[in-house]
Amino acid sequence: MPFDVDNLMARVRQAFGITALPDKPSAAKKPNDAPTHSHLGKTLPDWTTAVTTALAQVFSPTASQPYPFYLLTTGTALALGWVVYRGTRRFPTADHIPPRWVEKRKPIRGRVVRISDSDNVRIYHTPWLWFGQIPDLNREYMKKSIHVRLAGVDAPESSYFSMPSQPFSAEAKEWIALKLRDRRVKVIPCGKDRYNRLLGMVYVRSWFGLWQNVSLKMVQAGYATVYKQHGAQYGGILEQLERAEAMAKRKKRGMWSQDLKVYVSPAEHKRKHLRGEDTV
Repeated sequence: MPFDVDNLMARVRQAFGITALPDKPSAAKKPNDAPTHSHLGKTLPDWTTAVTTALAQVFSPTASQPYPFYLLTTGTALALGWVVYRGTRRFPTADHIPPRWVEKRKPIRGRVVRISDSDNVRIYHTPWLWFGQIPDLNREYMKKSIHVRLAGVDAPESSYFSMPSQPFSAEAKEWIALKLRDRRVKVIPCGKDRYNRLLGMVYVRSWFGLWQNVSLKMVQAGYATVYKQHGAQYGGILEQLERAEAMAKRKKRGMWSQDLKVYVSPAEHKRKHLRGEDTV
């Protein structure tokens, strides 16, 4: 038995209180008419017209029972509102990043606005629907930027408090400044440390438009070691980091060009001079 589309459309119109469509006058079939699909019970153009007309009446605001129209418009408005909310939601600091965002490792994009030291930077979060200008933060940078600790690496320490600087600390900071200053970056969260800094893998685009992992590049250049202390996060690239460090040592790149007999790791240097206050 062929599928009766007219009967189906009549039932749909009856269910939603829609006035029946006027019957089309029959016409003799011409040689150029569209072929009849017997399993549909009518020609394909007529079937398409019937379906689209019925749906238009069902979702019309002038229908006798316009509930489908209200549901469609409400659902569309809610969906668009959710997209706009997610696309413009900005996190001023690491404190504002929800735990589930970090757990799901959702990317955070923004512009680097400050190089704190060789393995700490601050970024101004710019969501994907955010088109504003980045303000001059001045002294308010701590309240309006996300403090990011580069995950998986430890760079030579600069001088602060009573701790002297390490060899190649200035070169390491210069390297990361050239790499990241005022650049747009993508941060893949790996967690947060006890100071609520965001531990993340920072990515910056190369000249060819490809994303480069800054932690990996820094180890390859010989300006950072693989961080092996408590709470270390590697974003799934620990083996790559270890191979990069071994290669940098063999090639005597960066800090590995010094006499390794007197080499002191950044973690050991901090323990010695800060008395274990902070080894991160």
